[in-house]
Amino acid sequence: MARLTKIHVNLISNALRKRSAKVPYNPNWQKIFSELEVGSLDESARSLLFSKAQLHQLNEMSVAYFGGELLTTSFEGTRAEVAQHSRFEKLATIENLKHAIILGCYGSGKTLLLQFLLKCIAM
Repeated sequence: MARLTKIHVNLISNALRKRSAKVPYNPNWQKIFSELEVGSLDESARSLLFSKAQLHQLNEMSVAYFGGELLTTSFEGTRAEVAQHSRFEKLATIENLKHAIILGCYGSGKTLLLQFLLKCIAM
């Protein structure tokens, strides 16, 4: 079972906010459609169509899937803050730099990067 990511959250919340009756049936919406099974394809299979009832159903399915109302829930903050109101804390926008892993530093910016990280860890 493929999991929906932050990209999919943004697409769903934009469609709900704009009350979009039609969205392009691109790979991201294909994944959303296969996961939530809400909406209907047009005749050409190029667009995903939503009635008012289906938009309401998309909202309810996304609440059940993501554990929170997408139109009112904010994923702003650290993972710990987002975990208080959503079960998908990985969608948080602010990373905790104390637990960041540096995979490699190259070039002359290495010392500046290390100084920056040391300051962040000291906070």
